[in-house]
Amino acid sequence: RVRLLSALVAALAALPLAALAAVSNATDGPAAGPTADTGYAIVQLQSDPLSTSGQTKPPKGKKIDFSSATVKSYRALLSAQRNDYKQWLRANAPRAKVTGEYDISLNAVAVKLNGETLAKVAGAPQVKTAQYQGLYYPVGVSSDPDLSLISAPAAWAAAGGGPANAGEGVKVAILDTGIDVTHPCFSDAGYPAQAQLGDHRFTNDKVIAAKAFNNKAPSRGYTAEALQEHGTHVAGTVACNAETAASVDGVAIPNGVTGVAPRALLGNYNIFPGDVASARSEDILNALDAAYADDFDVANLSLGGGAAGIQDLLTIAVDDLDQAGMVIAVAAGNSGPGLFTVESPGSAARALTAGAATVGHFVAAPITAAGVAYPGVAGDFGDLAADLTAILATVPGTGANGLGLACAALTADLTGKIAMVARGTCSFSTKIRNAAAAGAIAVIVSNNVAGDGIAMGQDGTPNQPTLPAYMVSLADGAPVAAANGTSVTIGAGKAYFVTGNDDFMASFSSQGPTDVDFRVKPDV
Repeated sequence: RVRLLSALVAALAALPLAALAAVSNATDGPAAGPTADTGYAIVQLQSDPLSTSGQTKPPKGKKIDFSSATVKSYRALLSAQRNDYKQWLRANAPRAKVTGEYDISLNAVAVKLNGETLAKVAGAPQVKTAQYQGLYYPVGVSSDPDLSLISAPAAWAAAGGGPANAGEGVKVAILDTGIDVTHPCFSDAGYPAQAQLGDHRFTNDKVIAAKAFNNKAPSRGYTAEALQEHGTHVAGTVACNAETAASVDGVAIPNGVTGVAPRALLGNYNIFPGDVASARSEDILNALDAAYADDFDVANLSLGGGAAGIQDLLTIAVDDLDQAGMVIAVAAGNSGPGLFTVESPGSAARALTAGAATVGHFVAAPITAAGVAYPGVAGDFGDLAADLTAILATVPGTGANGLGLACAALTADLTGKIAMVARGTCSFSTKIRNAAAAGAIAVIVSNNVAGDGIAMGQDGTPNQPTLPAYMVSLADGAPVAAANGTSVTIGAGKAYFVTGNDDFMASFSSQGPTDVDFRVKPDV
């Protein structure tokens, strides 16, 4: 069970951060689980609720006016009726406990039966009807669609559950930049009390350990506090509480976010504390040993470094700990494409090593051409303060969708126009710099491989260009380019897009075989 969980964690942890979106994949078939919880009931009382009572029902197009004297009076009447019913329960069904009260959609109470029968709690004169509480499940895939790509919902079902209990009883150590314990993904509401290890300022009953590992920690005052966001992202991938509301750049993510194992407990083993950008082998080894000693079942390492064949001590440590009962999921690395690019410690024989794949949903800038909005992934260059509308000028050439690569100075006059070029051969900084020199005020880049656009990074050279620049997918590049010579709008705001470009291997993903022993990697 722990190894299956680890494989799922590894698989989803490899998905790119930009991919945070929805697919529609409803399926028919039997219910995924029980349809009722016979330990709890909803008991409806005789009088109508606020929403339907002739005294308080609002006019069409209006809402209940909770400040009105009539509503307040009727609400007090319903409250008195519920109090009468609770008094009846104490006398006639004393083990039953009221856990909730309602007066807007229903005039009712929720009751935990605690051994009392449904018929017993329904026997009061105030009761209209009583029913066991229903259990409801998503239709088809889990509502966080990333999970369906690695068959997580099917794995949950095979284990006899769903997101409400997936990962229950499993402890996962996150060796990373820390976990922001204040993030809603890691609320401990509803979790039983846990023994908390390390610095209690950064723990709760969900994130049960917080420790820092760096050999300069004492002199520099490093703590386990999450001052960089990567570890929080990774921890959310692993065990974000089911259906946590989320937004990216102010855009709400439909259906919220759910981790692979939402009920798993987490450990913050911060090997990049403070502003530390790299961890030594000793720091990682110390953290691995500490996590093992703290009785964690799984360690997740979304990190990598140069592999040193089969004698890499860190990979040996990973193999040893796996044999001793702690499963370790590791990123393959971002050194691809190409053979022999898998990094350490993902090159360890017994590591569950994860490659990277695409997910076809994300938050992006809408690029509207010929009346259709296409997602444009912003690069690390300029920003738009307001929507930009200008004539699109395609740069012709031999690249994707018949576009030029813009790797050399452009001869066309692009003054005041949005230039469109293709990905490939030279850096994005070079392309955008050349477009700017020709007078362009923004750049659209068409991808040259399957899948959605990527977030274009800078190449590190001096005087980076500051033009707003966006990448569209290879498929979207064709209709956008067809709008050459017409007005195109790049939105300053963001929107949520679903493209369905799922499960393409990411171009940057490291891959095997491993050095010396030629093992197949990644594993998932």
